[in-house]
Amino acid sequence: LPASASAGIYLGVSSATAANLLDDYEEGTFNPTITCSSSGSYTTSTAEDTMAYTKIGRIVHIQGQVSITGESSPNGQIRVSLPFTTAATAETSDASAMACYLFGHGGSYSQPIGHTEQGETYFRFFCTADDGSQFKLEHSHVDTAWKFSVGGFMIT
Repeated sequence: LPASASAGIYLGVSSATAANLLDDYEEGTFNPTITCSSSGSYTTSTAEDTMAYTKIGRIVHIQGQVSITGESSPNGQIRVSLPFTTAATAETSDASAMACYLFGHGGSYSQPIGHTEQGETYFRFFCTADDGSQFKLEHSHVDTAWKFSVGGFMIT
């Protein structure tokens, strides 16, 4: 056991090595904001506006379901805030994809994936159209009221 709450546990080594120190564990909930890349935002239902996270070292798992009940002049790519900023590592090793399910959206496309890249504080939805082309989900692809569920990992 660690000597204090601010200490940690060294994993996989017989002597202290900074890279092997597990000194950060946190779990909690957050209320994501849903905005668009150019302007505007979406209103969430107070009954379904909370997501959960667990942070172990640099790895963060998020999950939850959010209901959108209205909009305020949305314009551009839809973005969902994250509880932490994503890492900025070499090349694209910091990119993350998350499983998503979008429903009640009124669109004609496959289920999206959530995607985030280095130094971002949000994830965005990527979809595949009926013709096989891929696109980033924008305000014009959803109705005023819709829902999404998400579960996935990112690094901080």
